[in-house]
Amino acid sequence: MSPTPSVRQVAARKGQSPAMAEILSTFEDLQLHHRLLKNLSRNGYRRPTEVQKQVIPSILAGRDCLVQAETGAGKTAAMLLPVLHRFLLNDPRQENTSFPDDIETGTSAGPHALVIEPTRELAEQVQAECALLSRGTAINSLVLHAGGGMDSQTKALQKGTDILIATPGRLIDHLMRWHMDLCAVRYLVLDEVDRLCDMGFLPQVEKIVTQASADRQTLLFSATIPDHVRNLSREMTRDPVIIEIGGKAHTPETIHLELHKIDSHEKSAHLSRLIRERKMRRVLVFVNTRKRAQKFADDLAAEGHSVLVLHGDKSQQMRRKALADLRAGRVKIVIATDLGARGLHIEKLSHVINVDVPPRPEQFIHRVGRTGRMGRSGQAITFCSPREERAWAGIRKKYEIHVKVRKF
Repeated sequence: MSPTPSVRQVAARKGQSPAMAEILSTFEDLQLHHRLLKNLSRNGYRRPTEVQKQVIPSILAGRDCLVQAETGAGKTAAMLLPVLHRFLLNDPRQENTSFPDDIETGTSAGPHALVIEPTRELAEQVQAECALLSRGTAINSLVLHAGGGMDSQTKALQKGTDILIATPGRLIDHLMRWHMDLCAVRYLVLDEVDRLCDMGFLPQVEKIVTQASADRQTLLFSATIPDHVRNLSREMTRDPVIIEIGGKAHTPETIHLELHKIDSHEKSAHLSRLIRERKMRRVLVFVNTRKRAQKFADDLAAEGHSVLVLHGDKSQQMRRKALADLRAGRVKIVIATDLGARGLHIEKLSHVINVDVPPRPEQFIHRVGRTGRMGRSGQAITFCSPREERAWAGIRKKYEIHVKVRKF
């Protein structure tokens, strides 16, 4: 296999300056379709983020990509904008919503772009952003996950779609029932690849990929790139550009990190006191087990805090209620396991607290990345008992993080 080209090399192949990524300071510099520029401006996108500046030119150059980007870095727009641009460029009829909904952008009813997400919440978020960015065009998108009815989804698929956003399980369900095929897919996006693997979706993802068009562009996005993700990239992509924003994984500058060294038996009282003293209004607390989630929730409730618990056994209805209560201010604290919080999107989350040090370094990045998104400041506090010192040392060794240490 030939050496993986850098972003600079790709830029040079396109006839661009090797420093192109550094000088792309506006969305206009990316030469995106005027409809997209209008929608970006309308929805408050001011300047491209670092991941957008590096990823969009590579996708527009037709290259497969493996992208490491932290949560909240703007990767959803980075993956969608070049695909939408190509649709508009290749079929001018898509610019006008007055054309019939069944116009074709390719050789079949689609989908022409497929985005795989690990959870229904993430799928819905991508669908919502796709709708904002494609507003005023005839490009249509559809989301498939287990929260929707099979019959209604089947009818929507029969009408055809340009962009399909789906979770692996529900997509497999429709493929096995011959409700659709993937032969027209020109753009395949695997988002949150490390989480897809962690959640056991790899066999389903591999089955989906084998049914997609061989003549496709494949894009992989991941918050971390452990060895198994690199191996997956080698199997599914052709001569990919590897883009690691900031090189070694690190936390965004917008997140202020603290490490509180404290004995395990004092964590509950310290958590309650910290929330009160700092007047925290919207807090996500992580623990390592369901049993501990319930314990800390009970302890906080006994201290008069409004709190909800999320773990893998909680239903989707309970998850939606938790978000609704948090947004409405009825609840200010959500205690969750890593599985319970997967796909959970809390807007303007001010604090993340790791009551337990996560057992794997990648989980630390996923947890703290819930705050400090899209330029907003946030705080992430980790409690560390003497028994957890080794796990914390593993995180410090793997990631470039600057943390304020306090002893209690």
